Amino acid sequence: MGLALALGLDYAFEYPHTDFKAKVHLLASMAALNMVSGSILWANTYSPLPYLFLGSFVVWSLLVCIWVFNTWSKRHCQVLVS
Repeated sequence: MGLALALGLDYAFEYPHTDFKAKVHLLASMAALNMVSGSILWANTYSPLPYLFLGSFVVWSLLVCIWVFNTWSKRHCQVLVS
């Protein structure tokens, strides 16, 4: 499951005098901690994506402007004279 849950499992069996309810509560809290840290990890993983998308959009917009200017400046080659 996760390192935190495994550590919690070791901690729960290290102290046999604790009752079953306390062990279950400990394991559940360790699992919840593991889920929270996992969601923070995913949030940090995706944090640079908006900057990447913005950079891609700027490059794409610049290329579109260059293409439009190039097409406009060479339009005399594309016009059919009848």
